[in-house]
Amino acid sequence: MSADISGWVEIQDQNDHWQGIMQIDHLVQRSHRMFSHLFGDKDNDDLDVIVGRRGIPVPHSVEVGRSLQSGPDPIHPS
Repeated sequence: MSADISGWVEIQDQNDHWQGIMQIDHLVQRSHRMFSHLFGDKDNDDLDVIVGRRGIPVPHSVEVGRSLQSGPDPIHPS
């Protein structure tokens, strides 16, 4: 079973505001293996994953906020 991977690359400007500069959805393929390497398996809290399950950062950019409102609920936000 594959898993969609979506998200943003954000930067913090000189005024400490976050800006979404690149949406990664079109850069990563739908892949269960990649999802597992990044976030761990759906039913397993693997400590060797790259980004883990840290939740959506606060504060975050307006772009991330819009994606959260209009997209599906995140499974493993990080």
